[in-house]
Amino acid sequence: LPISISTFEVDAAGSIISYNRTALETFRYNEEDFKEGMNALQFFAPEEWQRVGENMGKVIEGTSTPGQEFTFLRKDGSKFIGLIYTSPNIKQNKTAGIRGVIIDITERKQAEEALRESEEKYRWVLNNMADVITVMDMNLRFTYVSPSIMRMRGYTAEEAMAQTLEQVMTPESLQIVAKGFEEEMKLEASGTADPARSRIVVVEEYKKDGSIVLMENHMSFLRDETQKA
Repeated sequence: LPISISTFEVDAAGSIISYNRTALETFRYNEEDFKEGMNALQFFAPEEWQRVGENMGKVIEGTSTPGQEFTFLRKDGSKFIGLIYTSPNIKQNKTAGIRGVIIDITERKQAEEALRESEEKYRWVLNNMADVITVMDMNLRFTYVSPSIMRMRGYTAEEAMAQTLEQVMTPESLQIVAKGFEEEMKLEASGTADPARSRIVVVEEYKKDGSIVLMENHMSFLRDETQKA
């Protein structure tokens, strides 16, 4: 995502004394607005004013502040989320004011929120679907089992992930799977097989109570960016 960085200086009283072009564009002001020396508080949402005052006091005393997240206020009343970094402006061995930069992170926050909502949605799907999704590495060890395994076989996802194939299925079914995997690896080695191919096998798997359930498995390879399985 593009980064918008505003720079500014304020005097000891908090009045703006310098800024860059990006600051004007970010806060939607023009140069005429700054002629009478606006106070820095005007660029923050009112709910942030107390925290801004506390931070300004620390900086005036000589302490730089790391990136802190604030809600800022534009000229038109709209708000955006930004990170602010500030440090004392030292002149003649005395703190004359504050220097700082503001990074607009609104788009990043929106992207993070969209990702969080997407993750929650797919987590809900995985937790509530009737089918079971499993992922195994090339040594046929489980690296992921969806929570729906509980309804199918009575095991938690953590318990199922710790199992070997010998513990999951009957000996006859294990032979079917082993033979199928061997055939698929030969096809893989040929370099001519469809990388998106899949195979369906029906096997018997043990439930936690000792009973057996018949499972139809749809199996295919996961691939990296080089299309290696």
